[in-house]
Amino acid sequence: MTTNHAPNLDDALDKEGEELAQKFAKNIPDSAFSPADLQGYLITARDCPRTAAEGIEAWVKEKLEGTTVQTTVAAKPKGDHIQTDE
Repeated sequence: MTTNHAPNLDDALDKEGEELAQKFAKNIPDSAFSPADLQGYLITARDCPRTAAEGIEAWVKEKLEGTTVQTTVAAKPKGDHIQTDE
């Protein structure tokens, strides 16, 4: 809902949305994800903000664990791929 007269709206109209937004935001670590990452997640729950807010903690955990695994693998390159002229 949009309006140019937000102060005239009943507080009950915005309370649930604000609570969902806070629940969503508190589960996202600073600078851990790009806006595109978050948009990709939100698209999966575009018809239900409650589902998005309730599922974000599990999504973040899954993504961070996946990133950790990839970083660990990338941080330990094997010397087999390096060619020398000798």
